[in-house]
Amino acid sequence: MRNSSPHTTRATTLQDVADKASVGLSTASYVLNNKPKAIGVETRERVWRAARELGYRPNMAARSLVTRQTHIIALGIPSVATAFSARVIAEIQKQAGLHGYDVMICDTDRVNISLDLEPPHSHSAHTVPMPLWNVDGVIAFFGSASRNIEGKVQGPPTLPIVSMGTFFLPHTDFAGLSLFQASSEAVEWLLEAKRQRIGFLVPSAADFMGDERHEAYESIMRKAGRTPIFIHTEQNSRVAAYETMREFLRDNEPVDGLFCYNDYAAIGASRALREAGLSIPTQVLLVGCDGIEDIDYLDWTLPTIELPIPQMCACAWEFLQQRLSNPALPLQKKFFSGQFRAVAR
Repeated sequence: MRNSSPHTTRATTLQDVADKASVGLSTASYVLNNKPKAIGVETRERVWRAARELGYRPNMAARSLVTRQTHIIALGIPSVATAFSARVIAEIQKQAGLHGYDVMICDTDRVNISLDLEPPHSHSAHTVPMPLWNVDGVIAFFGSASRNIEGKVQGPPTLPIVSMGTFFLPHTDFAGLSLFQASSEAVEWLLEAKRQRIGFLVPSAADFMGDERHEAYESIMRKAGRTPIFIHTEQNSRVAAYETMREFLRDNEPVDGLFCYNDYAAIGASRALREAGLSIPTQVLLVGCDGIEDIDYLDWTLPTIELPIPQMCACAWEFLQQRLSNPALPLQKKFFSGQFRAVAR
């Protein structure tokens, strides 16, 4: 007798899983689709074990046709290679996994999110459209570094959208970050440390009224009778911060306090300061923002503004799920405040 080829073997069905687990078809479906239904732990484990042993793979295309849902959401976020963005991505993927969804990552430095069923006919020289007709919804992170946020999402909002970060798209649900109070405390701390020349190291694209770090820095400096010192980098990166600070020190009197747009900027600037023979924190006191894990491995303490990323992402996910369940829901909005931390964790 000729052995059956694995390529001709009948695919395992949901009914096969239900039969092996000794449950009904609907019970197996509820378990494998992570649907909220009162099913005992032992029964759930038995269904999952049967699915693994049989090598069951759900037919996602068929499921989408029946449910009109793909169980895929798009996450739009800039600078995906940075530690901060990686943390946001991980938190959204965690939420998605808990609810049986997959995540499509869209780097908004490179692509624009298209919500039309037809691809846009025009786009900039720096970005290309990414049509999202095959996702159930969109979560889009907007930081201050992207002023033209409306240009990042093209076409009418035919899909549920949740904005998160420091800025948001009009007429969308929003899980926001509030940085003004923590930024004010950071600049006040530098003043209390008797620093005379306090600069603000910030990407040019992010330095505008409306960004709470900018507003807090300028407000506190003006109240203290100090002249703000804006030090602009061309890009939002460690390399750009390093090169900008090196040029600044070559042509200007050194600062003795530096409020940095984020922790990456502080790390990059610190190298230039040390190369110039300035000690940290004795001669120059730095403050960052984001609270990324990298700063715990520096040989000096970087005070920073820690951001509640897990809470923001969980809220954004909850808003999206509620919007999917009830498209007519009133707009949802919630803010999470950053916390200034002057000492090591």
